[in-house]
This record gives sequence, C-alpha cells and structure tokens, in this order.
Amino acid sequence: MPTRILEIDILSPLPEIHPFRADEALLVILKAGPAPVGKLFAPPARASLVALDLPRHLPGAVSPARLRQAQDTLSVPATLPRQMSFGQICETFRAERELRRLPSENILASIVICYRESREYLIRCLESTLHQTHENVELILVDNSAPGDTIFDLAGQFSCRYIKQIRPGLSRCRNAALGEAKGEIVAFTEDDTELDPSWVQALLTEFTDPTVGAVTGPVLPRELETRGQEWFEELGWNGPPWLQRMVFEPRHLTIGLSPGVASNMAFRRTLLSRIEGFDPLLGPGTPAGGGEDTDALLRVLQAGAKVVFTPEAIVRKRHPADFEEAQNRAIQIASSRTALLAAMLHRERTRLRPALCHLLKQLCGQTVSPPAEDLGLPRSSLPVVMQMLASLYGPLAYVQSLWAARASDAWEEDDAT
Repeated sequence: MPTRILEIDILSPLPEIHPFRADEALLVILKAGPAPVGKLFAPPARASLVALDLPRHLPGAVSPARLRQAQDTLSVPATLPRQMSFGQICETFRAERELRRLPSENILASIVICYRESREYLIRCLESTLHQTHENVELILVDNSAPGDTIFDLAGQFSCRYIKQIRPGLSRCRNAALGEAKGEIVAFTEDDTELDPSWVQALLTEFTDPTVGAVTGPVLPRELETRGQEWFEELGWNGPPWLQRMVFEPRHLTIGLSPGVASNMAFRRTLLSRIEGFDPLLGPGTPAGGGEDTDALLRVLQAGAKVVFTPEAIVRKRHPADFEEAQNRAIQIASSRTALLAAMLHRERTRLRPALCHLLKQLCGQTVSPPAEDLGLPRSSLPVVMQMLASLYGPLAYVQSLWAARASDAWEEDDAT
C-alpha cells in the first residue's frame, strides 16, 4: 500500500493535488509555515475523496494539543479545533508565528554530515543544506567510506570542510568533526536525510535560551512506497511525539528516556566537548550498532543543561525499502538500547538497579513504547520473541565493542612503534 505524503502549509494557498491510484493511501502533514500542526491519514478507499475536499477535512486534522500551545502563547482562551472555523485556526497560528524569537544571523552553526555509503543520497542531503534560511553555516563532511569510495570531489562542490576518518564508527566521525568545528552550535544529521529549509534556524531559535544544551527535532519519512518503509514507520521509533515542543530538564533524567534521535540533533559545542562527545563504543559501525545519540543527550541532562525537542526542526529520512532490511534495522535498534544500558553500567555502577529493572522490562517485550502522537498510520510492532532476543544480544554487543576497541588501540600502538 504505497502512501503519498503531502506537506500542506495552511497559511498559504492549497496546492493542486494530482489524481490518486486505486491502491494509494494519503498522508497529509499540516504545517503553519515551517511548524507542523497536525496530520491526516486516509486509506486508499478514501484518499481521493479526502484530497478532492481538503478544506472540509483539514480542521479536523489539526492537533488540539498543538492548537492549545498556540493559544497559550497568545494568552487567549483554549478552544478545540472543532469549535473554530478553518480561518480562525489559521489566524491563531499566524499570530503565534509573529511572536517567534529569531536567532541572530551572527551565530555560526556547524552542520556535520558523516558519510558511509550511497553517494546519491549524500548529494540530496548536501543540496538541502544550500537552501537554509539561516545562512551563517559551515559544512563539515566526514568520510568514513571504504577504500576506493571517495567523496572528496563533493566536498569541493558544496564548499565543505573535508575530514577522512579511517577507523569505522559514527561516533568517531562525529568526534572528529567536533574537534574541527568552529560553530558555537554543532548540528548533526546523517547522509540519507534531507533538511527542511528552516532546520538550522529552528534549532538555533531554541539555543537563545542559555540553559539549553541540546536541541532535537522530528524525523519524518521521505517516502512510504514499500511495505518495508511503511512497517518501519508504523513502529513509531523516530523520537518524541513530533507535533509538540517538549523541554527535558535535568530533573527528568531517567534510564529509558529518549529525547531525540541521531538524524536530527544539535549541541552547544563547548558543552559537547566538555562531556567528551560521543561514546566511540556505541553507534553504527560498532558491534553495539546504536545508542550513541541517546547516550550523549542523557549526558547533557546529567551535566545540568536542558534538552529541547522542537517540531519545527524537521529532517526527512529514507526508511529501508526492503521488508527484511527494515526488520533487521529494527532489531539493531532494539539491541542498541540494551547495549546503551550496558554502557551505563560499565561507566556508572550506581545505576545498576534502575538499569537492570529497565532491562527486565525490555526482555519482557516492552522494548517499544509507542509515542503519544504519531503519523496516524496503522500501528505495527516487532515480534516479542525478536524484541527479547535483540535485547539479550545488546549487552553482548557492547562487550564486543569493548574488545574490538582495545584490539584496535593495541594494533595502532604496535604500528606506531
């Protein structure tokens, strides 16, 4: 069941919609300017009818919680979307937009993209950096590809600072970029994403609060053309509820908290350096396979700073097209969560009891906690047996990461002598 994704700005004229195929579903993401404010899903049987009469269906697609946030900002009485006309809803969000704080153009932001494979997707990602509304940025491209696969020419084409990282691992790549970054804010994404034009501006807006140490945003699907892509999206693993701004404070720090995901996060450079960047034993390119993003965000909270999730900082990411590939990716994510718990235990023995309790919950099939608000697609889940096996493997994978890192360090020392 392929799904057509439409992003509609309710503050602009509605776009012309092309005819639907009989098997095509519809997913509408409503935005007020760059900010998402609602969503609407229609199965194939209703997709054409909804598309032909969008003005009638859009008011019901607006998130009541998101509208309430706008009303609170404007200090007006709370009113549900169904009690307002579509014009009134649009005016509420337009008035909220006019009160936005904008970051200074003098702030330099460093955008870090780490490359492993797929030159085609990397080019799309780099092209999306050229259209940012905040223009004071530097691009850092870290090449972690296999020998013979070079992207040095793209660094010149897109005016990137180029870093070649020989040892595999996304955390090592990011740490190498962190050491070279000049920006006050360092924003990280992945090589298969596309950045919304207001991405950098939305991230920097949150950093106008000096108590904020990191900012994350939603990762929306770039396409939903195959069953594998739809199934992966239906898992609901792309971070916090994506329509509402959320503030995580140090007092919220608990094991199992996930304030954001690796494809869409930014940090104050000085703070990230102080907490020693990303754990090289975690993340893609290591046996652990992931967890480095959550680990860094939790350590920001542990350092006494806030983490903010802003729905306006949107990136779009391509999910695995093949169903088996999507399932393998989901298993890797599930195992990386318990690998992260093992890393916490290794570093801080005082967290033994809560970490073990959380691990037991995951082993009982509670690896996935569906977000309070998703895209509205039918809900899927990873089979419980697979969750349990993946969760059991996570700590073993972390031990493998430890052994591999020690062996690599020893080899480098011998090679140096």
